[in-house]
Amino acid sequence: MARVLKEPLVHFALLAVAIFAWFSQVGDPQAEATDTTIIAYDDFGLSQLATRYRAQWNRPPTVDDLQAILDAEVQAELLVREALALGMDRGDAVIRGRLVQKMHFLIASAAKGIVPEDDVLMQHMEDNRDRFETARRLTFDQVYLGPQLPEDGAKPLIASLQGGAAHEVAGVASLLPDTMSLTRVQNIDKVFGSGFSAALNQLEKGAWSEPVQSAFGWHLVRVRDVSPSELPPLATVRDKVLYDWQSVQTRILTDKQVDQMRARYDLRLPDEAELRRIIDGLSE
Repeated sequence: MARVLKEPLVHFALLAVAIFAWFSQVGDPQAEATDTTIIAYDDFGLSQLATRYRAQWNRPPTVDDLQAILDAEVQAELLVREALALGMDRGDAVIRGRLVQKMHFLIASAAKGIVPEDDVLMQHMEDNRDRFETARRLTFDQVYLGPQLPEDGAKPLIASLQGGAAHEVAGVASLLPDTMSLTRVQNIDKVFGSGFSAALNQLEKGAWSEPVQSAFGWHLVRVRDVSPSELPPLATVRDKVLYDWQSVQTRILTDKQVDQMRARYDLRLPDEAELRRIIDGLSE
């Protein structure tokens, strides 16, 4: 039982229940929610209105101010209830979208209320290495051969470079850098074109390569150093990992809450054949 109580999803479930219960009590300032003909404001509702006024105007409201606010709120409530009674919310994508957004926010509040232990975050990093690993970095030299591959395959030039010739003055002059030091593979591709860094990953370290193609033409390349991708210390990326973990838990909790909601409704939905019939009808 103690182990179960430590599970984050158990915490989420309990917190979600508490938030939904709280929201159902205080989300609407009207004291009576069961009778749609009653509009009443209790002390809590009035305090909310007064607090909102003070936050906006940096002073508490006068009695006349609060009465004016209350009159406006009552008018808004009357219009909303009459609009709902007329079914004006149905088929309105804007209203539906706003309500869905508020429900998502309510569920997300539960996820943000739980801060997991570091070992949970470490495991999340391990399970999602692609989102947190530092990028692979390369240090390399390159000699530009031009847009066309030389007929001799640049073999004499390769031999010269292997013998110690200066690469900075070899090949065809260009604005491309002769050397890039510990550069992220994404940045290498920004300079030489997509896929160039992938080709460099296949090269033997320390030796001049056979011609390698980029977006500009052909190159001889010598990879001098490789810094592999790795997970950074949790302390340096903790906020990012926590945000990502909470986002994942929000999706999980949302799915669970929606499943529970679905169980309370009699869903009469079209089957696959009916869906196909509707789609086929679009082409007629």
